[in-house]
Amino acid sequence: MRAPQMQTVVLVLLLPILCGANTYMFAAWNRTDCHGAPVGFTTVGEEARCAEYAVSLGVVLQRGSWPEKPPACFRTSDVTTRVYWNHNTGAPHPDAAPVCVDNNQPAKYLYSGFQTVGCPPNYTVVSSFTDCEGFVELDPNRSLTRSSWADHPPGCFMEFVEADNTIKNAVYYNDHSGGPHFHAAPLCVLEGFGVDENCGDG
Repeated sequence: MRAPQMQTVVLVLLLPILCGANTYMFAAWNRTDCHGAPVGFTTVGEEARCAEYAVSLGVVLQRGSWPEKPPACFRTSDVTTRVYWNHNTGAPHPDAAPVCVDNNQPAKYLYSGFQTVGCPPNYTVVSSFTDCEGFVELDPNRSLTRSSWADHPPGCFMEFVEADNTIKNAVYYNDHSGGPHFHAAPLCVLEGFGVDENCGDG
C-alpha cells in the first residue's frame, strides 16, 4: 500500500504566543478527543491554530494524512521536535495524543482558518491599518507589509508561505476587498478588546 503523502514545514522564525493566547495541553494517548481534560478544553480543530501552536514551541509542523493517527492537531513522543496536522479522519494510536485548547478564557487574538476571510464567533477581523499596526508593535520581531492583493483576505492577516521548507513569519495588511487564500489566515480580535489595552495575562 502506498505510504500517505506528507508535507513538512520547518519553522525557521519563532513566533511568540499571541497576546492573551489560549492555554494548550495534550490529551491522553490512544484517543481522538480531549476526554479526561479539564472542563472547557476541546481539540484544536483549525490548521492555523495548530500552526500557531507549533511556532510558539519552536518546533516543526508536519502536515499529512494518516488514517492510523488522530484527526486534526496531535503530538507523538517526539513532541520536542514537531507537532502534526492530520487531514484524515484518523483513529486512536498508542503513540499519539490530540492537542487540546482551553476555551474557558478565550484568546484576545487568534488567527482564523486558512482559506477564510472571517473569524470564529465572538471575534472580528482586525480591519483597520491602525489596529493592525498596533498589534505588530506588541512584538518588535514582527514586520508589517501593506499593499493591495485581490487574492488575499482583506485587513490584517498572517501568511504561512511554504517555500524551501520555511514559514514566513510576518503580518500583512490588505487594502483590497480580497478573498480567501490557501496560505493566509485573517488576524482576529476578541470583540470588545482593543489593541491599545493591556496585553498581559488576565
